[in-house]
Amino acid sequence: MPFVVVFSDPMPDVPEHVRERLLSSLEEVGATLSSIPAENLVWESLKTAPMLLTVEGWRFVYAVDRQRGRITVKEFRAPGP
Repeated sequence: MPFVVVFSDPMPDVPEHVRERLLSSLEEVGATLSSIPAENLVWESLKTAPMLLTVEGWRFVYAVDRQRGRITVKEFRAPGP
């Protein structure tokens, strides 16, 4: 099953090149997840815990919804000092 990446916030403060890398990385995650059988225990883990991806210091929290075939970026944080 292919996954679609969805942003719950348009993230206007995130630089375009960071958003592009984020999207590319999450599409790769989706392609990898597509190869995991539905009965694999990893799906239970993904249901209960959000995932974190860091791109150039920006931190993005995302969730995976296998049933809907979605990876949703739920929150983000700018690089800190």
